[in-house]
Amino acid sequence: RIWVFGNHGDKEMFLTSADWLNRNINRRIETAFPIEDNAIKEEILSILDLQLRDNVKARMIDENLCNIMSDTSSDMKIRAQHDTYDMLLEKNNQLKLKLITKI
Repeated sequence: RIWVFGNHGDKEMFLTSADWLNRNINRRIETAFPIEDNAIKEEILSILDLQLRDNVKARMIDENLCNIMSDTSSDMKIRAQHDTYDMLLEKNNQLKLKLITKI
């Protein structure tokens, strides 16, 4: 889970345990921790943005708790899992290139 609080423009972000079900809360220690590094916050926000814009595989839960496929009418298809992988791969390649050019 990702918690993001606006905090009057100074975003606060926390990562938490992913599965807050009764069976887990009663038998395990669940935790949350702050993300304080701004570069890491931005990377997480970019990934979260992709997840929220997914229009290929995403489902929304309506007021009746039914899973409904997201709107797929857009010409630009966003598939969050694939696009997140591509984004992180590109970032990794850029970091490798920076390291090579420093040597």
